[in-house]
Amino acid sequence: MIKIISLFLSISSVLIFVPIAEAATSFAPSEELLTQVHALTQFVTREKEKLMATPLTPSELRNSIESGTKWLMNAQEPNGHFRYEYIPYENTYREDDNIVRQTGTLYALGEVLKKKSTNAAEVESVVVRAISYFKSITEPTTESGRCVLNTSVSRTCQLGATSLALIGLLDYLEFKPEKKALYKNDVEGYLTFILEQQKENGGFRNKYRVGSSKQSDAESAFSNGEALLALVRFYEYEKQSEVKTAIDDAFIYLKAKPYETALYLWITAALKDLHRIAPNDEYVEYAYDFTKWRIEGGAGYLTGLRNTCAYGEGVASALSILEGEIAPREYAHYRGVLDRSNRLNRGLQINSKDTVRVFFSSTTPSFKKLENPERAFGGFLTSEKEPTERIDFTQHCVSMLLQTLTDLDTTSLNSQ
Repeated sequence: MIKIISLFLSISSVLIFVPIAEAATSFAPSEELLTQVHALTQFVTREKEKLMATPLTPSELRNSIESGTKWLMNAQEPNGHFRYEYIPYENTYREDDNIVRQTGTLYALGEVLKKKSTNAAEVESVVVRAISYFKSITEPTTESGRCVLNTSVSRTCQLGATSLALIGLLDYLEFKPEKKALYKNDVEGYLTFILEQQKENGGFRNKYRVGSSKQSDAESAFSNGEALLALVRFYEYEKQSEVKTAIDDAFIYLKAKPYETALYLWITAALKDLHRIAPNDEYVEYAYDFTKWRIEGGAGYLTGLRNTCAYGEGVASALSILEGEIAPREYAHYRGVLDRSNRLNRGLQINSKDTVRVFFSSTTPSFKKLENPERAFGGFLTSEKEPTERIDFTQHCVSMLLQTLTDLDTTSLNSQ
């Protein structure tokens, strides 16, 4: 495929730039041909980058984070809600939504904010508006408990949504500690709900039906990890013995369960922070064994055809735990997996060179043009076969790249 396209580009360059005859007027290519040649050139560049073994540079990481953050900010509506899924080459939005991914967007922006981004004032404005929106769809669960509803007309709360909303709020309060009194009731309400959802075995109920006397005991690997991360972040915010007991119970319970891909991302994020504030060899051992399992099982994921940022984000968290704890050669192998994930997923990020982009159905090229470039720039595509930009894929990519730059490479997000 690459050889065929390269041959086409070579022929096209001759047609475009070489005069037909010295005395005749030079060949004037059509605008359509020029844009198609450009799109094919970009495709070849992306394919060549997939073969590169070098990590992204700090400048490349920083630019990708900043443009991804801007896309998330531009996805926000005036009421604080985020538009969920954009089809950039059609300039339309799908009628779909997901409250956990909504609060996950707040989480990603909060992580950027506390790392002192260059446009912190703009990010803060978006974060505050999102916090306000989630507060507007928050309902009491008990006298002091509070949870985020699926929608303004729903009576159901997802544990994961409230957990990520709490983390995003705590990120904001780390950035603006003088606002703690203002949000005290919100923080305590969300925390109380998470603790209420924990069962005697250490796991967490996935859903809560507001006003119902009977609740389901069903769990979710996703929400178990998200709840644990929220408890760890709160314990870092305020060291309460009750919260540490809940963390310990959850870890003991989850450690004994079979490995699941749905758990990996959030539990490695939780253990990354927990090991930093309360070091424990058990966290290292668990993160190591889980990561080894995850990478061996995900060996075929990194093709560049589909977004794999959530996979890479989990590996990035694990590397913060494992650095200096495992054999250098093995650590380097895992870091290579992350570097490859960073590079491949950056190829799915829409930028100013993608106003026209080529997609392939089998071997047939299809050229698609952006109708609203400013709205599309910075978002990460779901896949080459599904060229949509979703808030969850972009937030995972931003978080993955941010951890690489600031936590692993210890480089500032602010280039100044």
